[in-house]
Amino acid sequence: TRAEQSKRLRFALDEIHKGACSFTVLNAQERGKPPATGMLSVESKLMLCAGFADIPGIVYAEGTNVIVACSWDDLRRYEVWDRVYQGEHANGIELEFTDGRSFFFVLLDVLQAGCAVEHFWNRRQLKKGLPFMPKSTHGRTIIKINTLTGEIPAPPAPIGCLDVVDENNVLVRQGKLASARRTSINLSGNAKRKSTFVGTYVKGKKAMDFQIKPRTDKYWDSIVKHQGWLLKKGGVSKNWIKRYAVLYSTAMGHFLCYYSDFVKSPLFHTEERERRVIDLSKTTFIRPRSNNKEAP
Repeated sequence: TRAEQSKRLRFALDEIHKGACSFTVLNAQERGKPPATGMLSVESKLMLCAGFADIPGIVYAEGTNVIVACSWDDLRRYEVWDRVYQGEHANGIELEFTDGRSFFFVLLDVLQAGCAVEHFWNRRQLKKGLPFMPKSTHGRTIIKINTLTGEIPAPPAPIGCLDVVDENNVLVRQGKLASARRTSINLSGNAKRKSTFVGTYVKGKKAMDFQIKPRTDKYWDSIVKHQGWLLKKGGVSKNWIKRYAVLYSTAMGHFLCYYSDFVKSPLFHTEERERRVIDLSKTTFIRPRSNNKEAP
């Protein structure tokens, strides 16, 4: 359940299903105006995303009143104040925009919000060929990697497939980005798409008709690195089962999720139907499976 998940995972799922990370604002102060006292009287949110179509990347709203709606190109400077572990509670993020306005937001989850701002800022810098934020990590390209034989320069980033295909390899949706390409997949043999008893009778059977969610379709290609069918070994029956997997790149890191069918992914389904969410930041070692008895 959401209550049992870490904050990183909750914000990542918000970005996956809603297109943005939404942070609770306890207080907001605009430079040059009288300081506000106490907490805000209405529910206030700072929403951060990459920015897509008609949706700005930075939105601050007090209730239904939108105070800030800007793109990342409109952001001139930012600074994160995080001294929670030193006993201070008035921590937050200062955002300075090109129109001269500057806001300081006191946030409930300043650590995660700082990671999100850093991620989207560096993505903007990468797109424009500008320097990254010094001493930052989120949203940057990899320069070097550590292997079993030592440190080596990072290879070029692989190009993932953004096309959606059904289990028979029939194209359902073509990726919008120029880098999208569909590869041939062969999942013949004993493997088959399989639902558990609970998955069939509680979560519902496979949908015979489906429709792409218009809002999700706007940001889907910006958070998905690769998607397609894989074979997963069952935990009880030990049979190889088809699952639809999606590799997400979010402001909270990379996550690999798999679903019983492609129609259960957020691109088609309104509910969270992930059968498993794997936090790749906690993955230390990956190796292919081999039937060769001499394989290490």
